[in-house]
Amino acid sequence: MIEEYVFPTELKLWKYEIERRALRYGLDLSPTVYTIVDFDEMSEIVATHGFPVVLPHWEHGQTAIHYKKRSRYGLGRVMEIVVNTLPVVHACLLRPNSLITNKSVMAHVTGHVDLYKRNAYFSPTNRNMHNVMADHRMLFERFVEEHGEEKVKQFYDTVLSFRWCIDAHAPYLRRRARPLSNAEQEIERREELVPKRIQVPEGLPESFDEWLNPPEWIEWQRTKITERKELERIIQKGLKIPPEPMFDLLEFLEYAAPLEPYERALIAIVRREAYYFAPQMRTKGLHEGWASLVEEDIMSEHGVLQDSEVLTYAEELAGVQRRHRGDLNPYRFFYELLRDVWRRWDTGRHGKVWEECEYESVKSRWDEFAICKNLLEEASGNMTTFAERWREFSAFKTALVRGELGFPKEFFIRNLYTSRELIPAWIRYANAEQEYTALKQRFKEMLPFEAIVSARLGEVLRTDEDATMQELRLSKVRRDVYEEAGRDDLYLWTLEEILRELKALETLRNFRERFEQGTVGRDAALPIPEDWFTFSRMVPGLIPVGKGREKVFEVCELYDDLMIIDEFFTPEFCLENNYFLYKAKPVWDWSKYPEVKQEHYFFENRSFERIKRSLLFRYTNFYAPRITVVNGNYNKNGELYLRHEHAGVDLDSWSENGMFMRDVLERLFKMWGGRSVHLETIKTKKPEERPWWFDWHSTQETTTDELEELTGEKVLYSWTPQGYQEKTLETIKFRAPF
Repeated sequence: MIEEYVFPTELKLWKYEIERRALRYGLDLSPTVYTIVDFDEMSEIVATHGFPVVLPHWEHGQTAIHYKKRSRYGLGRVMEIVVNTLPVVHACLLRPNSLITNKSVMAHVTGHVDLYKRNAYFSPTNRNMHNVMADHRMLFERFVEEHGEEKVKQFYDTVLSFRWCIDAHAPYLRRRARPLSNAEQEIERREELVPKRIQVPEGLPESFDEWLNPPEWIEWQRTKITERKELERIIQKGLKIPPEPMFDLLEFLEYAAPLEPYERALIAIVRREAYYFAPQMRTKGLHEGWASLVEEDIMSEHGVLQDSEVLTYAEELAGVQRRHRGDLNPYRFFYELLRDVWRRWDTGRHGKVWEECEYESVKSRWDEFAICKNLLEEASGNMTTFAERWREFSAFKTALVRGELGFPKEFFIRNLYTSRELIPAWIRYANAEQEYTALKQRFKEMLPFEAIVSARLGEVLRTDEDATMQELRLSKVRRDVYEEAGRDDLYLWTLEEILRELKALETLRNFRERFEQGTVGRDAALPIPEDWFTFSRMVPGLIPVGKGREKVFEVCELYDDLMIIDEFFTPEFCLENNYFLYKAKPVWDWSKYPEVKQEHYFFENRSFERIKRSLLFRYTNFYAPRITVVNGNYNKNGELYLRHEHAGVDLDSWSENGMFMRDVLERLFKMWGGRSVHLETIKTKKPEERPWWFDWHSTQETTTDELEELTGEKVLYSWTPQGYQEKTLETIKFRAPF
C-alpha cells in the first residue's frame, strides 16, 4: 500500500513558477499532478510503469526489488516517473530529495510532458490507459475464476515472451478510406493482370515504344503476374497464411492460433499495452535529451536558483550527464545532439552551403562569414551600404567580446562560446527595436492586472516567511488573477523580468545610437578575405541563421531516436565528442592460467561510418530482434514458419546451450496448438580458436570504413512433437553490421 505524503506548500508554489517559465520557453504542457513518495514506493511505482492497477506478474516484484537494491546500496535511484495520461499527467517525486533536486526534477518533467503532447509518434496513443489497464485487470481476474489461476497465469507469462513482436509502424499506416465494392475489386484485379506499358509521348515516333517497353521488361511483368495469380489461388484455398509476410506476431497468433477465447483475449491485452508503450521505447533517448535540455535552461534562468544552490545543482547535473563506463548515457548523448542541432541551425552550419564549402578561410571564421554574406545580400549590390553595415558589425563584435553588451568578457576567451553566441547576439541586436516596442506594450497591458495582484497579495503574505516564499506566493496570486481574466499570455512574464529585458535591450539601443553618432565604430572594420567574396558568388541567397529553437522544436515534433541519429550525428559531432568503438580482449592471469580469465577493453575503431552504424543498430526496433511471420501453413501441415531478419547479431548468443531459444520455441509450440514451429536465422561462424599467447600483446585498432565480411550458416531452429531440433540449411557470407 503506497502512502501519500503531504505535498509541501513551497514545492507546490515552485511547481507553478517552473511551469510558468516552461510555458514561456515555448513548451505545450498538459495539467500535471505530482505525488511525493519515498524510495521503496518509487521502486514499486516504476515496476508497474506508474499505473495503480496492472495485471499480476512476477516481473513487477523482480523489477521493484532491483530498484530498491540500487537505491539502498547507492548504485543509483529513480528521480521521477511521468505517466502519459489525460485529462492530467501523473508524476512522482522523491520525498527524501532536497528542494533543489525536486525543483530540477519538476523542470525535467515539463520536458517529458511537452514531448508526450508534441511528438507525432504519440498521436495514436490511448491516454485513457489507466482505465484500460483497470479493465484488463478485472477481465484477468474473471479468467482466473473461470479457468484457474495457474492455467491463466502460465499462459499470460508465455504471451509476455512475445510482447515486442509487433509492427512498430502499424499505428501510423494509412488504411483505405472505405472498402472497395465487388465491382471495383474486379476492375482493380483485371488491371493488375495486364502488363503495364509506358505510352509514347506526343511528338515522338512510334519506334520509341520498343525502347520504352523492352520485351524483357514485359516478360518480367508477365512472370510476376503468373506468380501473383498462383499465390492468390493458394491464399483463396487457405493453403497460405498470412497472405504476405507480417511483423506483428501477436496479431497473427491472436487471429490464427488454435486458442481458447480467454487466451485470445490475453494476447489482445498484451498487444494493446505493447502498442501503448511502443512510442515511449522509440523516443526514449529523445525524451531524456529534451527533458535534460529544458531542465538546464529553466534552472539557469534568473531567480530559480539561489547563489548557495548553484554548486549543488551543478554537481547533480554532472552526475546525471556523466559518461557511463563502457556504455552510452542517453541523457548526455541526446542532450548533446539537440544542443548541436540548436547551435548549427542558429549559426547556419548545415545544408549545402556549409557541407560543400572548401575554403578554409570561410570555415575557420564561419560566423563572421555568414553575417558578411547576409549583409551582402541585403545590400543588393550597393557596396557603400554593405561597407557601413560591416563596419557596424565589426564595432558590435569588438564591444561584445569586451563585455560591453551584457555578456561578461570572460565568456569569449574560448572561441567555442563565441561561435555559439555571436550570430544570436547579432540577430537580437538587429531586432532590438521591435522587441523593445513589444515588451513596452506588454508592460503597459500588465499594469492594471498587477494592481489587482497587489490588492490581493495582503491576504496571503505571512510575516514569518522569508523573501523567497513571499515571491512564490506572489507568483501564485498572479497566476490566479491572469487566469480569471483569460490573459494567460501576459502571465508568462513578470514586471521585473520585462524590466530586466528592457534594460538589456537598452544597452543594444544605446550602442546603435552611439554608432550612428560616430562615437563608436571608428576602429578599422574587420578584414574580409578575398575567398569570402568568391564563395558568396558561388552560393546566392541568404544563409538561414537564428533558426535553432525552431529546428529543435521541429525535431521534437517529428523525429524518433533512430531518425535523430541518422540525420544529425555528423562527422564533426562525432570527432568533437570523442565517440569510438571498443572491443573486449581475453587476458589470462599468468599465475592462475587457465582458470582465471579477464576481459581488457581497447579501441577497435574510430571510423565515423562504423560508429554511426553501431548507434543506428542499437536504436532499431526497440533494441529487440525483428521477427517476420512467413507462413502459418508450412509444409501444408499447419506448421508455423518464422524468419529472423539477421542484421549481423545472432539470436540467443549468450545463453548456455541455447536455453533461451529452446524456451521461446517451446512456448510458441504450445501456443500454436502443439504443431511444429520453425525459426530461420543465421548463425555467425566464430573466429578460429587460437592459443592464449597468440593475442597476448596485440591490440590492433582499425580506421577503415570498410565493413568486415563474415561467414555464417543459415539455420532452422524447430520445436516439433519430438522436441527441439536444429538444421543447417546453407553457408552464406554477409557484411558485419558495424
